[in-house]
Amino acid sequence: MKPLTKNHVTITVVVMPTSDLLDALRSIQRAQEWSDLRMARELGISQTMWTLVRGGRRNPGNKLLAGVDARFPDLRALIPLFLRQTVTTSRVA
Repeated sequence: MKPLTKNHVTITVVVMPTSDLLDALRSIQRAQEWSDLRMARELGISQTMWTLVRGGRRNPGNKLLAGVDARFPDLRALIPLFLRQTVTTSRVA
């Protein structure tokens, strides 16, 4: 394997999450009749971020995933499934 040169660029692309994790979070929100603000507080993120993630305009970040892990232990099994969708692509500039 050749050593990396200064022209080597690594790009990490996070694919939008499977609907499983977001569907589960949306289901909890509906079942509990929580507002977006309440759901965001439960997850430990801002309401704006939850709204963007819920609407598919942002990817869940580490803070949201940590919130799922801490607040919704029944959903922990979905976190590794989400993380497996991280795709690392390399290209030479």
